[in-house]
Amino acid sequence: MTVRSSSDRVLRGLMAAAAATALGMIVDHTLTAQQGGAPAAPAAPTPQAAAPFDPTGYWVSVVTEDWRWRMVTPTRGDVDGVPLNQAGLKMALSWDFAKDVATAGAQCKAYGGAAIMRMPTRLHMTWAPDGRSLKVETDAGTQVRTFNFDARAAAAATPRTLQGTSIASWIDVAGARGRGGRGGGGGGGGAAPAAADDEAAAPQGAAAQLAQAGNQGAAAAPPPGQGRVGGGGPTPAPANGGPAAVAANAGGGRGRGAGGGGRAAYGNGTLKVVTTNLRAGYLRKNGVPYSENATVTEYVDRLPGPNNTQWLIVRTTVDDPTYLTGPFTVSSNFKLEPDGSKWQPSPCTIDPPLIPGEHMRVPFRPGDVETIGR
Repeated sequence: MTVRSSSDRVLRGLMAAAAATALGMIVDHTLTAQQGGAPAAPAAPTPQAAAPFDPTGYWVSVVTEDWRWRMVTPTRGDVDGVPLNQAGLKMALSWDFAKDVATAGAQCKAYGGAAIMRMPTRLHMTWAPDGRSLKVETDAGTQVRTFNFDARAAAAATPRTLQGTSIASWIDVAGARGRGGRGGGGGGGGAAPAAADDEAAAPQGAAAQLAQAGNQGAAAAPPPGQGRVGGGGPTPAPANGGPAAVAANAGGGRGRGAGGGGRAAYGNGTLKVVTTNLRAGYLRKNGVPYSENATVTEYVDRLPGPNNTQWLIVRTTVDDPTYLTGPFTVSSNFKLEPDGSKWQPSPCTIDPPLIPGEHMRVPFRPGDVETIGR
């Protein structure tokens, strides 16, 4: 008779238990594979949770440049700074103030997604409860834009609207750097200031451009200065209208290389917004057109300024194969306000165009616009 010691019995029991555990793990893994693969990965953070900066709050536009186009209604044919082709120039020359006043809905044509951020306005930016879209309200024209971080929203067949369909994303979250245009240079120093008499000397109205185009045959007139009066050259850059401290910290608004539109990144992370599915509208209140084929690309950065101020820099590029010869790029600045006590929603309006040279005397909605150095 063989006598087994108690230690042998314990060892055999431990070995049997280990074998059973291993078998159970193999069975569980097999069942999991049959039911759809590995365990689900943790859910990705919402765009709100992943945001590199907080865009929410009340922001007021700070208008320190382009008054003749932003603060008042320019005269018909004042299209300087916009690279219009001949079709766009003819549309601008056909603008009729009285007709727009009498036509339902025409009052809001300058408040569409391609131009609303250029308006003298306040913004109220808030996250949706699920943290997946950002709502942008304007008190000028009482408009609402929705920046949706779900690209699948673009695939939905929806009617064209004044504000279009905006798809947003966070980019450059890992670091900040200047980014040049396609084939161009990176974001660098601010554009040189315009000469004091640039405005009086600028001849590039719509009629002059059409006449120039006619003298050159089928070739379209070269676009005048981009974003300011009196500019010139084949690849002009818009002047940044931000405060001096912002321009010094941000490198101004000059981010376009010779090969196309670019931008300068100011901090750790940028909000990029691409808007399509627009109704046709105006880039300016005097009928400078953009079509329903336009694509609007915006880059939004937040950065600190002097005296504990906070700023949003919104760089907007409009590409429109119907009315533009190339990208139309502007940079707009907004300062954070402590609360909504100055929020004043108002309907879309069309002010009468002013006499040339008078645009600096009559402010548009002065209660909503803060200016620096004037």
